[in-house]
Amino acid sequence: MYVDTFDEAKSFHEDYAAVRIGFEWFVAHLSSKSLRRLNVINRPFNFVFDIGIFTEGRAPVRVRRRNGVKSEGFIDTFGDFVILPKYAKVYNFHNGFAPVVKGRRLRRSVLFCNPKGVVVRWYQYNTVSAYGDFVFPVRRYSYWGYLDTRRNLSIAVPFRYLDATPFSENTAFVQIEATKKYKCIDSSNNFIMDDDFDYGYPFSDGYALIYRDDLGLKKHHGFSHGFGFINKKGYWLVKPSFFKARPFSNKLSIVGKRRTNGSLVYGVLDTAGVYVVEPKYEQCLDYSNGMSAFCKNGMWGFLDKEGKEAIDPTFYKAFSFSSDNTAVVEIEPNKYKYIDKCGKFLKFRYNYKRGYER
Repeated sequence: MYVDTFDEAKSFHEDYAAVRIGFEWFVAHLSSKSLRRLNVINRPFNFVFDIGIFTEGRAPVRVRRRNGVKSEGFIDTFGDFVILPKYAKVYNFHNGFAPVVKGRRLRRSVLFCNPKGVVVRWYQYNTVSAYGDFVFPVRRYSYWGYLDTRRNLSIAVPFRYLDATPFSENTAFVQIEATKKYKCIDSSNNFIMDDDFDYGYPFSDGYALIYRDDLGLKKHHGFSHGFGFINKKGYWLVKPSFFKARPFSNKLSIVGKRRTNGSLVYGVLDTAGVYVVEPKYEQCLDYSNGMSAFCKNGMWGFLDKEGKEAIDPTFYKAFSFSSDNTAVVEIEPNKYKYIDKCGKFLKFRYNYKRGYER
């Protein structure tokens, strides 16, 4: 038996993805085009709410325990629970560590565990953010700092900032307490620019997306003209001139402009500051693996790197292509399929009795 339509589908990563058929969750294996049923036999919970993206062979899973409390843990690529759901919140594995949150509200603390679930570090940190490169941004009380996974989670940057973005290309943006502005630092905690900004996004493809609202530009329809791109030497590729923008991905950025009638349209900008696609689409997602999902007349399709409509807009919703050359598309309300870069739907072997095919 083959199945190609799911009630919920997550993006493939490292050859695996989580899918839901009815109320049951499965692990989809891309190479063998097969499904594996989630092993929930004799587990202390009665309902699986959600499963995240696989990284380093593990995926976060959220369940409702029999006492009604929601908790999170991890499954492996066979659908078995390798870390039982006992934490308030878990994050994806990165460089052999996963931040997990124990306790709630005022008693909240962040732990770090290895792929076997063994806690290797226990810190009284309040919050952990998205992470990049080799460090975790973490908050202790009111201040943010960074932990280095290459040095057994030692403190890489001390806790002195009001906010901190993930490291990327050996740089990150942090919010200074005295000025409430963001400045760019390197991994040695040295400032690499004299300028400060209202917000800075992590560097990608050599440029950082910057928001500034102190250039004398007035707000219009609730948006500011304050988004632009800057390099590590402090030179502007494009000065703040966009209503909305996204960081570069695959050397392309999604930028938004306002039309004279007030409507917001999106286009594609390259790292030379030149439009690949003039702003004309209702919505665009970040480029991933050479493709970008776009919305035109209420329907979704995909653009290639040249800005051509590689897959016609025929879907209710489309999501970014993963590194495994597949994307999730919504073909009708709450019904999802996987497609490849040619626009073909993928089918998976499914044995209802066993729940998976090897």
